Amino acid sequence: MTIVNIDVQATVSGAEVPAHGSLRWEPSGRRVRGDGALVLPAGFRAELVDGQATVEVEPSTSLWAWSVTEFFVGQPAKRRLLAVPPEGPVNYTDLVEVDPVTLDTALTVSPDPDNPGFYLIGV
Repeated sequence: MTIVNIDVQATVSGAEVPAHGSLRWEPSGRRVRGDGALVLPAGFRAELVDGQATVEVEPSTSLWAWSVTEFFVGQPAKRRLLAVPPEGPVNYTDLVEVDPVTLDTALTVSPDPDNPGFYLIGV
């Protein structure tokens, strides 16, 4: 199991304050446990308390990922498909989004600070 620490802040009148809301965690598909048992997808809700929550979840694999829907007050719901590493604790903001079809990690593109006009492509 991997511990994921969640900390969400909202901007209210120019100041950052703890956000209100919850995150719904659901496996993207069925999975097989180490002893061969079939585990059907079942989700759970993590409520934010003072903008924070901690969850303990199974690490994802190349066959499934965690579908997390964010429900933050004042924001539209947002669904993310995330890879959870086998070791933690890890911050929620450090979890990597995966492609919903291939479950491969999504590539990021960012400017190369050493070479203006060029971009770095990577995970």
